[in-house]
Order: sequence, then structure tokens, then C-alpha cells
Amino acid sequence: MLKLVFRSWGILAALVISFDAQAFRLEEHATLTRLAATEFEICYPGLLDISSIDALVDSNLNEDRNLPRKWLQYSHFYNPTKPILDLRKFPSEVSASDFRLGQLQTTIEGISISSAQTAAGIMDFFKQSLPELGHAIHHIQDMASPPHVVPVMHDLRDRYESLIMKTSDLPDLRLQRALCPRKLRREKYPKLEKIFQELAERTLASVKHPLSYLRDGRPRAGTWELFWLPSLDPVFGRYGDLGNRFGVSAFSIDTHGYEISSETYLEFKRLRMRDAINATFSALEWYFFGLN
Repeated sequence: MLKLVFRSWGILAALVISFDAQAFRLEEHATLTRLAATEFEICYPGLLDISSIDALVDSNLNEDRNLPRKWLQYSHFYNPTKPILDLRKFPSEVSASDFRLGQLQTTIEGISISSAQTAAGIMDFFKQSLPELGHAIHHIQDMASPPHVVPVMHDLRDRYESLIMKTSDLPDLRLQRALCPRKLRREKYPKLEKIFQELAERTLASVKHPLSYLRDGRPRAGTWELFWLPSLDPVFGRYGDLGNRFGVSAFSIDTHGYEISSETYLEFKRLRMRDAINATFSALEWYFFGLN
């Protein structure tokens, strides 16, 4: 009996390591959401208060903390060009992230329609729908992560996720007030599914961007596919020839030494996080203006 208990815990621990894949660490999801909310408040004052932002952040993080749903129903993986048949190898067959996102969008739209027919109206809408928006934003932000879009099966040891970017590391992530009029002139607001899809496409394209590095002290040129290599088949990709070493400035593979500057890594992730903030901003615009 005792052996069975230990064996069960061992299986559970293995599942935690294998399937607890996060596109960004939870603290980064919180940072992305708060920065987007801050920018949104600059352009649209008075629509988001502190309690609303806290609720968005909490529901965003809870989407990742619900491990049974994450393992058994909806994954956080999605490739915008093909299905990922490997998802059938999870503990049970699970859906790609876009299916969950579509459900959340439909739920929010349904709440919008039903709340418009009640006396409480707008208060009912915010109370019921804001947590659903936070869940959806989590999946949208995941689409700014190459391991989730290529995708590459990974766990908490993934170095892209381990390279934590704090607000102080992101001096270029401040919205200029001059940009607000451009945003305010938009006539149509894309739905969550379109925001999700377009961000996934940009992230998948980013792994083909140039990468400069040194091999044995000599300049070499490649792409970011050296870290995340897509598969030509409808299955997961894999870590590229440089392996799970994103963020490592100097390392050796076989008899060769490699060097990549820290700033090269930081700039790549800054751009992905900027995309995630822009997409979160767009999701907030749709929520407040696109449901009418």
C-alpha cells in the first residue's frame, strides 16, 4: 500500500514537471497586464479602477493555476498554421489554446447581451465578465511566447520563461500620450480571437528573425530557430541546435564554444513582451467598446 502511495505521488510529480508549461512566469503575466492597464487608463481615463485591474490580474493568473483544466481540457499551446496532434498524448486529449479562447469570447458576448436586459445592467456585466476577460488575456499573452507558438513541449526549466523581465528592465514599454489619439480614432475593434491569432502569427514569424552570435570566437549568423525549431508536420517542434539555452551568454556544445550577448536576448524578449502588452491593450478596447 505504501509503495502504491509513493508511486502515485511520483506520477503526479512527473506530470507537474512535464505539463506545467508557462509562456511567461506568473509575475510576468501580472506585469504585462498591469502595464497594459496603465496605458489603457492613459488613453481612456476612468474606465479601469484599481480593484478592476486587480481582478484582471487575479483571473489571469488563476487561468494558469487551474492545473486539472490545463492538463485535461485546454492546453496553452497553439500554432497559427496547423493543428498540434501531439496534444492527444496528454493525460487525456486536450484542446489547443484557441478553443478555450473562443469559449471565453463567446461567454463574454453572452453576458453582454443578457446583462443589457436587466435592471442592474452594467454592474452585472462587469461582475460576471471581468474574470472571463482575465482568463482570455492570459491565453492571448501566451501567444507572445515562442515555446507556446512553435510550439515546444517544455516545463519549468525552460530558459525563455526563466529569464524574468521586471518593469525596471523595460524602459521602452511606456506609452507616449501622443499615440492615444491614433488609438482613439479606431472605428472597429478586433475580437479576441483575431487579436490572439495575429499575435501568434507575429511570434511565429519572430523565430525566423536574424540572430548574430559567435562560434569559437568567429561571427556567425542564424535565426532564432536555433532555439525553437518548428516541425513541418502537425506536431510539436523541438528545441533547436542551441538547445534550451536562451539567456545563456556563453556555453559549449560538443567541442564548440558559443557566445550571445545578454542584450541580444533581452531585446528579443522585450519585443515579445511589447507585443503582449499591445495585444492586451487591444483586448481591453474590444471589451469596453467592441461589444456594443
